[in-house]
Amino acid sequence: MIRILATWLAFQLCASSSTVTATEITVEGEPSSSLDDAQSRATCPEGYAVTHCEVKSDLDNTRSDGAFVDPSNGRVCVAVNGAHGPGVVARAKCSEDGQIPDSCDPNNLFLPKFITKHSRGATPSVSCPSGYVQTVCNARSPWLSYLPNKGINSKGIIPNEKTCAVPNCSHNWCEVTAVCKVLELPEEYIDAVCPVIITVEGSPSLIADDALSIASCPMGYVASHCEVKTGLVGSKSDGAYVDPIRMGGECVAVHAGNGSPAAVALAECSRNTHVSDPCRQGDVLPKFISLHSQGPDPRVSCSAGYQQTVCNARSPWMPLLWNKGIDPKGIIPNEKACTVSGCTETSWCEVTAICKIMYSEAYKKKVCP
Repeated sequence: MIRILATWLAFQLCASSSTVTATEITVEGEPSSSLDDAQSRATCPEGYAVTHCEVKSDLDNTRSDGAFVDPSNGRVCVAVNGAHGPGVVARAKCSEDGQIPDSCDPNNLFLPKFITKHSRGATPSVSCPSGYVQTVCNARSPWLSYLPNKGINSKGIIPNEKTCAVPNCSHNWCEVTAVCKVLELPEEYIDAVCPVIITVEGSPSLIADDALSIASCPMGYVASHCEVKTGLVGSKSDGAYVDPIRMGGECVAVHAGNGSPAAVALAECSRNTHVSDPCRQGDVLPKFISLHSQGPDPRVSCSAGYQQTVCNARSPWMPLLWNKGIDPKGIIPNEKACTVSGCTETSWCEVTAICKIMYSEAYKKKVCP
């Protein structure tokens, strides 16, 4: 029988029964026989993945052929007995598995929390993909003489700071497996994986007054450019704006309600992070900020040290946008003031702007004392 040791338990009591869950557990396989290549298998419970795998009996490079995580089942840690070995015991640490939202994907797809990598051959080698960090690397070969003096410890593990590889197994084979865990913080994953700029297009609006098309940037991004892709602002569209409630993460195009085509929002989404304050060591500043003004004469301007990447204009009263420097895509050029004049309190206009921090030296010249 497999032995399970819980390292931390949380109890959940149900009406008719009680269940036990654990964030991490340790599982030991039954001892193998003393036959060559005999295996001990430590199997994690359903919903868990192996995050550490080892030969508990400390025989590698002498009487054990090493260890590996089953490439077809990431719940199983395998220890292998060597020729003349006394038998081995596999021991695994198991962590709750699952999926997390992909911070780079505008469609909110999901990523596996853990993945298993495997390589077998004369020079097996694996590495974790971007956005993942290695939790364990195991090595194994049925030809035990291929394992000594290659950085593999007595538990069949290559330390995580080393390359997960075994060289010079040319006449037969060695194999390595690695378990990779997705970076826990969304900001870390975004910095490691996500492209700098993503283009997102909203679904077409209804053909109705004030109907919206919304282009939503992924988490951690800001709409550094926003436009009515279909154009016709001032005739078929009431313009565009970057939603201030979403902190710059949504570009919205508005239909005017007077016939086809539908309005379609188009956003260029840039990674929004915090950057070091060039004037105050240890402080940080947002890379992008979102500005908004609504009323009879809305106006915004970027603060010192920031430069505008886009200015959008919108009014439910479409004629108020005519002849005011707003292009057919709902944009006021960056070299112009981000403002719309001649509206009223009851028939209002609005402008939004996205501002990006200047490069360090330019920021210092503008801001630092």
